[in-house]
Amino acid sequence: LEAGALDRQQERRRRKRRLIIDDQKNIGGEEMKSNMADYSDTLQPLDLAPPTRRLMRMKESGIVEKLFHLPGCVFMKAKPLVRVSIRKLE
Repeated sequence: LEAGALDRQQERRRRKRRLIIDDQKNIGGEEMKSNMADYSDTLQPLDLAPPTRRLMRMKESGIVEKLFHLPGCVFMKAKPLVRVSIRKLE
């Protein structure tokens, strides 16, 4: 029984983990000043979704590529009508 208990203790020993420390990175003063002066790459215009689903559908259907590709409205999904209108555009 004692030999079995020793085997279990050896199996349960956890491997020690080595502490890995990253190299310290420093930004020079001139580089920091240039980053602070030109912040255009970090700011983007705020693009929020409309508050209702109806307005979201209107926004999606108002995209120029979609308006030029599809006739009239987004809800016209009859394929023969779409083909005829596309032929007329060409």
